Amino acid sequence: MIPKEQKKKLKETYGDNWLEKVNGMYAQIERDIHDQTVGKFAKLRVPSFEGFIMRGLSFLLGHKQFGKNDFKKIHDRVYNDFYKKGSKSMMCSEFVTHTTIAALYELNEQLKKDILDKPKLENIEPPPSPDKQKLGNIKSPSDPGQIVKIPFEYENLERVHPDRLLKVLKKSGCIEEKRVTVPFLKNIIKEEELKEVKINEDDNSSCSFSNKR
Repeated sequence: MIPKEQKKKLKETYGDNWLEKVNGMYAQIERDIHDQTVGKFAKLRVPSFEGFIMRGLSFLLGHKQFGKNDFKKIHDRVYNDFYKKGSKSMMCSEFVTHTTIAALYELNEQLKKDILDKPKLENIEPPPSPDKQKLGNIKSPSDPGQIVKIPFEYENLERVHPDRLLKVLKKSGCIEEKRVTVPFLKNIIKEEELKEVKINEDDNSSCSFSNKR
């Protein structure tokens, strides 16, 4: 999910191996989040039976909502101590959606920082700060915006069941399905299907993270 113009910025920042670099950054972000699962998310609970019924009924209303999701708020809750403050219920697929959004938001922040810091890394004097500029002079570097587009913008996250999660990721170009042979199980199971979420350099709608199950 990286637009063409943003790919150009990434290549200018990281060189020809920008794709590998970005995938590596995302993988590390995911590891950092899930390494803290016990400490940060121990109080999360799966919804009660009644909760599942209510969520099931809500599917009849569709999966979209009128307002946009606040990705920064979701990111901050995952990265801070929001889930430590009392018991909260959340379906597993809803939790995965929240952590995926948080990881992609964090990836964007790191990419934007590297893009804006590139002149400093190359020992190039950056343009003067706005308060030192005069009208008509060179402008300061502008925010490059969202580098990796995040799915789920209008998605009702409380209604994201596993099939819906996969459908959204597939539609956005995030999921790459592969078949691999598992050697020590080849006499029992011929093939195992894997879902891999990864950047695709040739697909402008592709996503930027890698995960297997």
